[in-house]
Amino acid sequence: MDLFLRAFVDCADAQTAAGLQQKLCAALVAWASAEPLLAERYWKMPELFELTFRLTPAGPGAFDGIVACAPGGWHHVSDETYRSSVWNRSAGSSFLAPELAWAELQQFEPAP
Repeated sequence: MDLFLRAFVDCADAQTAAGLQQKLCAALVAWASAEPLLAERYWKMPELFELTFRLTPAGPGAFDGIVACAPGGWHHVSDETYRSSVWNRSAGSSFLAPELAWAELQQFEPAP
């Protein structure tokens, strides 16, 4: 299984995004080791940076634990080989860091 987190954060520049990337890696270590893969402006919403992480181990415990740390704001989709949960910030809610505007957690079987 593969497990990825795409985090979309409010920040002004690449230096701030790099700091948030480190902050999120530190927060995720409670469930999985986080390998940063991407830190760039999100083309659809240029006020946000997209930070993407590969998480290991990629088992269901890591997925469920990460989702459980923010009790609300999630939309879930799944089938036999794929799970996706999207979190959106709302008034009074936070997930991993206050700068995080929305996120997608994906778990799937890699292509053969």
